[in-house]
Amino acid sequence: MKHEIQIDIIEKMFQTVSSNDILRSAIKVLIPKRKQKKVYIIVFVLSIIPSYMISVSQDTVPIFRNCVQIVNDVCLALFGIIFTGYALFQALIGKEMLIRMIQSTVIKDKEEISKLQETNENFAETMMLEFLCIVISLLLLLILNSLPDDYCMFQKLYLNNIIAGLGMYIYFYLFFIVLLEIKSFIFNIVQLFNFHAGTRIMEIMKENRNE
Repeated sequence: MKHEIQIDIIEKMFQTVSSNDILRSAIKVLIPKRKQKKVYIIVFVLSIIPSYMISVSQDTVPIFRNCVQIVNDVCLALFGIIFTGYALFQALIGKEMLIRMIQSTVIKDKEEISKLQETNENFAETMMLEFLCIVISLLLLLILNSLPDDYCMFQKLYLNNIIAGLGMYIYFYLFFIVLLEIKSFIFNIVQLFNFHAGTRIMEIMKENRNE
């Protein structure tokens, strides 16, 4: 079977991309999109509930400190799991699957790219969001561990509640978006494993026909 591959699709994979480019692309995921309105509404609700409850609590600092520690632990664990899983998938890519993934194209940001490039970029963006969440969590832990449990920024209670609630909302929003991206990434990885199994079966059938 003759394999037809678009040269321009391959050339796009050779384009130099900096870590800042990946970071900017990853941050775009945080911006609400019309097509995913329901998803972002769910994220908004999930983020606003703990933010409000913790901000009006008398133990805002220690509770939020524990929450940040939990989020950081989860992100670190997921970071290692996703990296290992994707590395395993890359090791399984054979010649036939590689060709088919390059032949299969998708539209991303109004540009036609191969399925392989899309998968690699999605992986990089997901890992970058994970990294961003870990860095922010570490910075928050450093700050929160240096503050007394009864710390107040302003004398007026409602100002403290508003500032604390807004800050926690942004943090939880980032975390839940990261979880959603990981959910989508896992789904894509499952599809790719199915793709790998399909191409492997086709290779076996081709070998049997040649015997």
